[in-house]
Amino acid sequence: MSSFILANTANDYAAAQEMFRAYAAAININLDFQHFEEELSDLQTMYSPPHGGIILVRDHELAFGCVAIRRINEREGELKRMYVAPEYQNKGVGKTLLQRALLLARDCNYEKVKLDTLNYMSPAIHLYHQAGFYEIPPYYSNPISTAVYFEIDVASFFRS
Repeated sequence: MSSFILANTANDYAAAQEMFRAYAAAININLDFQHFEEELSDLQTMYSPPHGGIILVRDHELAFGCVAIRRINEREGELKRMYVAPEYQNKGVGKTLLQRALLLARDCNYEKVKLDTLNYMSPAIHLYHQAGFYEIPPYYSNPISTAVYFEIDVASFFRS
């Protein structure tokens, strides 16, 4: 049975670090431009209430997926590092992670949530479109030419 939790202990953040590394390995892109190693060493500060958090999904004690929300500014949050291990994909886990991330964003009082992904990640893009995300111009400098950017009005997600 899967359980979804908001990271709040050292063990949770260690599991999140493992999931973030699995995410990076899965996309096979050098994330140095996003200061990835610094991010990993400071997860608890970068992704913590009241400005965000990391949601983990576990099967018993084994984490197999995650998603994170962090602050861009007072009105906007950013969805980061959404990942589900391959053996758990196509079972609705990603959809539930996304819903829970948007609930977290609402709890953080964000009006909008932005994200970036890669244009060839069709299942992720389909999921974002289904949730109501729409494509936007880049909101930060990214050297990856295949990056695409999305945004959602958080309140509209909960009206639909």
